[in-house]
Amino acid sequence: MTLLAFFLPRNHRMEQGRGLAGNGAAVMLANPGTVVARALEAACNAVEELDTARPYSADPSHEPQGFLTVPNSFTGQSNAMGSGCMKFSANLGFLWNDRSLPDAIRAAKAAGFDAVECHWPYDVPAEQVREALEETGLPMLGLNARRGDVAAGDNGLSALAGREVEARAAITEAIAYAGATGTRAVHVMAGFANGPEAHASFVANLRFACTEAAHHGINILIEPLNRHDAPGYFLTTTDQASAIIAEVDHPALKLMFDCYHVQITEGDLTRRLQNLQPLIGHIQFASVPDRGAPDHGEVDYRHIFATVAALGYDMPLGAEYKPVGATEATLGWLDAAQRGVAMPEGA
Repeated sequence: MTLLAFFLPRNHRMEQGRGLAGNGAAVMLANPGTVVARALEAACNAVEELDTARPYSADPSHEPQGFLTVPNSFTGQSNAMGSGCMKFSANLGFLWNDRSLPDAIRAAKAAGFDAVECHWPYDVPAEQVREALEETGLPMLGLNARRGDVAAGDNGLSALAGREVEARAAITEAIAYAGATGTRAVHVMAGFANGPEAHASFVANLRFACTEAAHHGINILIEPLNRHDAPGYFLTTTDQASAIIAEVDHPALKLMFDCYHVQITEGDLTRRLQNLQPLIGHIQFASVPDRGAPDHGEVDYRHIFATVAALGYDMPLGAEYKPVGATEATLGWLDAAQRGVAMPEGA
């Protein structure tokens, strides 16, 4: 039953053909407030403390909260769910991107997200973003360094040999903006490049970024992008990212594990999450192949979220998907998660 409530639509009708409850049958939950919600709420009140390794965090006060074991009422099995079940971050580069960034932050709060993240916020004064974050109580998990001259085809600067001055200016700007808004991490984008000179430039710029970020308690993230969406991008696989992280050898440098990109390029998400967990600084998700909401497509996110929780990873997971239509209309998955955990009986 663990993640059964996750993808029930807003009207809580029968979900067809999903094989829920592990028996290949569609499941009717006429009143999830009295079936799923009570079982999940009871399980979420029974915290099992586990001694899990704490990943590097820019916030030294952060401690892992363990995870819960939630019994499966339908199969007699149990699965792991995150503390408080699961926490989610709204990526405002895609969600509510028709609103100003401060208003998008407020919309994320109203929808029930636990955190936010963004792409390139630099057109908005940092003071306005910080005020919205303070007003809502949401943390900003991450932002991207500028990509360069987008009109000319740039998609990052840090692996571009000969453009180190631009790359480091973008990194410095991003770290300053992150510091002014209390943002926890900066994604340093590699750009379109290849070969040993690109590798050397990327490593050198990441070392610069980590040194600067460490002064502010900020993490640096690198993210492999798939070749279908970003052909020619320098960083394409988790193996390549892992080797670069080892070469840079700085505790502030972490992997941004985007399930959408990794599934398209490499697959085997479960084992990759398990093997790479010590390197992961942030996890993002979207359906594959259309990069939509996580309630359809070739990846079963019920399983992925349970896998992440079982690893003891308790930070919000980033919803970086492209909504079709209004963002609110795509939040059935989030609404179901909230109802499965916290809906009062009879609601």
